[in-house]
Amino acid sequence: MSDESLAARDSNDEGKTTSPNIVWILWPETWIYAALSGFDIVLTYQLLARLDHVEANPLARYFIEGWGLKGMVWFKLGMTAFVLALLHALLQKKEVYARTVVRLGMAAVGAVNCYSIWLLMRA
Repeated sequence: MSDESLAARDSNDEGKTTSPNIVWILWPETWIYAALSGFDIVLTYQLLARLDHVEANPLARYFIEGWGLKGMVWFKLGMTAFVLALLHALLQKKEVYARTVVRLGMAAVGAVNCYSIWLLMRA
């Protein structure tokens, strides 16, 4: 690729240069995924602390049994960071792969949040 084509690819409409390596941070889907993940932490905390529910995910349950609710928070933060790192790595190959992963993540965490809300409403 020539320098001109690289500059054209890496600039936005205003002529400002943006790195293709961090463009995923600007996607609305990324922020929605992060917000849904944070909401998942809050809902899970409510279910485990207030209502004495059991975590269905065996890996998350391992962290909860070993380190309590603090372990659950760190596990969920770690999983969110893993997905965001995966987005960054996939973006190096093809943007459509990265967008697909973040959208699937949004759907999965959104479904878990809906289930958690349903459990909280039943209590």
